[in-house]
Amino acid sequence: MVGRHRPTNPTEVAPFMSLPANLNTTQLADDAKLFVRRTLTGDFQKEKATFAERQFLAGARRPTVDPLAQDFVSWRRAILWVTAAAMAVHAILGLINLIEVLGTDMGGGLLDGPQAIVQARAQSIIKWVMTILYLRVPLACYLFARAAMNWTELKASRRTARIAWMVLTIAPILLSLIPFSAFSKAPGLPGEMADAAGRMTGLMVGLILVPQVAPIVLGLMNGVIRSSLVLKTLIPLSGAPGWGVVFAAPVYIIVLVTVMVVVNQISGTLLLPLGLAGLIGGPLLYLKAADRLITPCSAADVTNRVSEVRRRAALSTLAGLVLFFICALENLNLELLRLFDLGTALLASSLAFTVVGADFLLALIFKTYTQSKAFHGTEMAKELDGQFRELGAVGLLKLHTEAPTTFVRRPDLTGPPSSTPANQSETPLPPK
Repeated sequence: MVGRHRPTNPTEVAPFMSLPANLNTTQLADDAKLFVRRTLTGDFQKEKATFAERQFLAGARRPTVDPLAQDFVSWRRAILWVTAAAMAVHAILGLINLIEVLGTDMGGGLLDGPQAIVQARAQSIIKWVMTILYLRVPLACYLFARAAMNWTELKASRRTARIAWMVLTIAPILLSLIPFSAFSKAPGLPGEMADAAGRMTGLMVGLILVPQVAPIVLGLMNGVIRSSLVLKTLIPLSGAPGWGVVFAAPVYIIVLVTVMVVVNQISGTLLLPLGLAGLIGGPLLYLKAADRLITPCSAADVTNRVSEVRRRAALSTLAGLVLFFICALENLNLELLRLFDLGTALLASSLAFTVVGADFLLALIFKTYTQSKAFHGTEMAKELDGQFRELGAVGLLKLHTEAPTTFVRRPDLTGPPSSTPANQSETPLPPK
């Protein structure tokens, strides 16, 4: 446990959640503010490890002594605790919903015979699915908290965080693969009625799973963008973190539009398309600033490059969330508690993959960097240069296409020279 290590400076107060004997509420509040600020800022040029954190890391079983590594590990500690807190709120709200579902009798004893059997099976399936979906949340919360408590033991902390994210993610996906409609049929029902009952059960389970899967997918895309921006401030001399934003932003837009298609038709209001436009505005702004994000820069310049686009994207996303919140309350008839539960689920999923994604992307960036260094100067690198020259000669390597302005004569394809006078230029193509 982290609490076994003590700072070398006896006057320094130990960090939050290290379980020291002299921990007080003031220290808890100060550390909570520090963790939230680190999570919101995500900038290693502004937020550094504290003296106490550096002492704990230097005195760990596997010491971390380099300042840059200490800054990253301290940031992980902060976001892990914020993730665990958000997931704890999500678990409490989910427990309230689960108790309500388990205590509800769907049929009320109005049916008998085979129909009653189908109804009982459908009710059992729904309660079983809801229970499995709920149990994964407190388990993931515990694992994230465990990873935060073992923050100085980086190897164990990274492994525990990845397991926690897998627990949160895999359960809804596995449940989505089970055809529950096949288990709700009962003997004695006509074929058409049995099929209709099965489809109804499958539809009800699907309506339960969609709100569970959607925050995971959206949180995954948002987490990739957030972790890429954070890593850009950690290693600004590398352009690789910016490519994570470039690749994730278009996928994020497609996922947002896909999720909102059905909801938009149900709402019947213009507020939801406006809210969707605000949510899409964030990743679009990141795409617009792609050149600045993928270009290597100094530590003095990276904050200005990242903070400006991050601020604009956050304002756009906030406006979209506010409009969606209003629309959900007025037009979708969602309860405030249920809407808050959905918001905490999205927040917890996004934060979870931010820290897990940062661990993975940092290792992936280093792997790409080492491979590039080893590849440079080899015969295969020269061959690749030639392939790029051939492809670039016709404009295939440009991100932006250009309108053609003149004909390009190919004697090998057009045959003998035409009778066009030598002093007459080719006729330019009309602009499209």
